[in-house]
Amino acid sequence: MNTLLTLDLATLSSMPVLAEIPSVSPSMTLVPIIAILTPFLFVLGVVGFKFLSDFKTRKVQHETIRLMVEKGLPIPQEVLAMKTSKDKADDRKSGIILIAVGIGLFVFLSHFTLTMRFGDVSRWVALIPGLIGVGLLINWYLERNDKRKADKADEAD
Repeated sequence: MNTLLTLDLATLSSMPVLAEIPSVSPSMTLVPIIAILTPFLFVLGVVGFKFLSDFKTRKVQHETIRLMVEKGLPIPQEVLAMKTSKDKADDRKSGIILIAVGIGLFVFLSHFTLTMRFGDVSRWVALIPGLIGVGLLINWYLERNDKRKADKADEAD
């Protein structure tokens, strides 16, 4: 009975599936974790750099104003009017960019779904940025008309 059991173990150990199981090193387990975390850490780094840059700009501006007040100098309007951020976003430009991104995604995903035999549903994802772009263009048009009406009302007064 021992020989039968030994024979079975010998047969099992000589099977290629069981004999060649690769050992996983600890560094190989870190690769997927790092691959998943890298994009998020990159975005956090970019946002953090922007906040740090704005903070330093405001700090220099406030220090300049403080020194001028201490010396009794008049503060010019240019120093007070310095803006650390851009003016209001241009909805027309953003809308056109998003519509172009939507069209590009639609063309890419249409080709991708035809060659890879995926369902037709994936290409319609491109409607998301495209329709957001259309909404931004509508908003730009309506705000432009509101500004014109307000300007005409001011001129009439």
